[in-house]
Amino acid sequence: MAVKGCVIAIALLIGAGCDHVRQTVVGPAGEASTAPAGFFALSGRITDLDGAAVAGARVQMTTDSSIQATLTGMSGEYRFENVRGNVGLVVSKDGFSDTSSSVFVASDRVLNLSLWLRGPLTLVPGKTLRGIVEGGPCDSNWDARAPCAPIEFVPPVTGVYEVVLTWRDSSEVDLLVDGSLSLYWSDRSGRIRALIPGDAGVRRVIRIQSYYSPAPFELSASLISTP
Repeated sequence: MAVKGCVIAIALLIGAGCDHVRQTVVGPAGEASTAPAGFFALSGRITDLDGAAVAGARVQMTTDSSIQATLTGMSGEYRFENVRGNVGLVVSKDGFSDTSSSVFVASDRVLNLSLWLRGPLTLVPGKTLRGIVEGGPCDSNWDARAPCAPIEFVPPVTGVYEVVLTWRDSSEVDLLVDGSLSLYWSDRSGRIRALIPGDAGVRRVIRIQSYYSPAPFELSASLISTP
């Protein structure tokens, strides 16, 4: 009986040792080739508002325990590994307005973000210009508090152009041409339609001002008549 008891005891010790070895094989996640249990990948693409990839944008990720940063690749892609919990992202690049977002990561996530163009901006007839009114005042004598976006417009043909401005919030927005009150429109409806005379090759400056918040906008121009 004593011998049998020793055999059982030895078997139990070996079994316990095997359990210990099995746990060690699972081991610390940092030693594995995949993300640790409970950690995930956060990835996505950074584009402009027309969907074109923005390469070389800086993507900064802030979590409860760390701050990391990376640059987007040629296709606008970014990727962070070993992520979980509350995450904040800030994306920045020269020529664009910074954009930010937050997400809770509890599985692999894809988060695509778009960057708004920042001045100087150029309006080309037949194309839609997308941007955001957020820069400093264009004229401190007009309204030093109003964010402003100056936009260059060089008519390719002499004639009258229909300019249509739309924006996405309830801000009151002004549109001036060359700072002239004779070519000035103001509205809160989210849309301004203006007729602007233009001479071929002569530069004009369209100024958009927003009075309550930075306003994402779209601006287009089309030739409607010639002399």
